[in-house]
Amino acid sequence: MRKVLIVMPANDDPDEFLANLDKEAKGKLKKYRQLRTDLAQLEATAVSDDETVTVTVLPGGAVKDIKLSARAMRKQSPELEELLLTTIQQASAQVARQLAERVQESVGDAFDVVGMVNARLPEISLDDDPPRREGR
Repeated sequence: MRKVLIVMPANDDPDEFLANLDKEAKGKLKKYRQLRTDLAQLEATAVSDDETVTVTVLPGGAVKDIKLSARAMRKQSPELEELLLTTIQQASAQVARQLAERVQESVGDAFDVVGMVNARLPEISLDDDPPRREGR
């Protein structure tokens, strides 16, 4: 367990100091509860470059919805698979960034949450040629 040392300035009233500490703790708790509610509602939607695939993803990568146009259904299987994979990756990266930004707002400058998340996210190509999976 981590120990925290709180030093009260010598000229402060102990009761006032504790009241301020209590108020600050309650404020942070309220903020974190709101964050939890907000995070439960996060989602991101990505649309493929050719607008044939739309994917909605929740935090953690759970796919909430996939929509395929009639044009998407006429694609060859490997092409559609790559399009789905790329669009899911884009939506997943978007929701991860949204989540990191919301957490960053709550924790302030104490941690670079957005930087840590961005460092772990794969670069998503927005070129016309989607990345190929091995074995294809």
